[in-house]
Amino acid sequence: MTRARTWLVLLVGYGLILVAVWTEGRTQLIWDAAAAAWIAAAVITEGRPLRELGLGIGGLVPALRTVAIALLAVGIIVLAGWDGGTLRPLYGSRPPGIHSFGYAIWALMQQVILNSFFYRGFERLLGNNRKAVAMTCLLFAGAHVPNPFLVPATLVGGWFFVEMFRRYRNLYPIAVAHAMLGIAIAMAVPDAIVHHMRVGIGYLHFYR
Repeated sequence: MTRARTWLVLLVGYGLILVAVWTEGRTQLIWDAAAAAWIAAAVITEGRPLRELGLGIGGLVPALRTVAIALLAVGIIVLAGWDGGTLRPLYGSRPPGIHSFGYAIWALMQQVILNSFFYRGFERLLGNNRKAVAMTCLLFAGAHVPNPFLVPATLVGGWFFVEMFRRYRNLYPIAVAHAMLGIAIAMAVPDAIVHHMRVGIGYLHFYR
């Protein structure tokens, strides 16, 4: 794939994500599907092995330290929520186990988008260096505007996720870490701030 085509694929993918984030209802579902189809087609047609995409078994064991680090962060977040009196059960009508499993699947999908699509694209364009990591993290945080907690949180968390992918090339422990951190934030950070973890127009239209 040429550099110009790689830039085009990445920019269109990010543009579709932003449009989806800033629309609602059936329109949002259409743009969600368009973004998913574009990214999936780009990743599949590239024909790279699962190992390179982070979806194989290589690097799994050393990547488990990602979960260990996340556990420490989760403990700090939950302790802060407990100390501040903001700790609460997960919202929604689904049982917590089903809710958590569903979020874990969504976390893996986000990691495929973040790392298998965006980071690998910037890695080809900018080299296997900090510039590719920084660009990916900035886009990740930008997709969470205007949530005042999630923008800085995803900037820092994005750096952690991408750096772990850069080192180990395995998404499964990263997705577990992502899910753990997301659930901890949802339980510990006041909903008046995170608005059910919504971003884009959903954050602005959220009513407690």
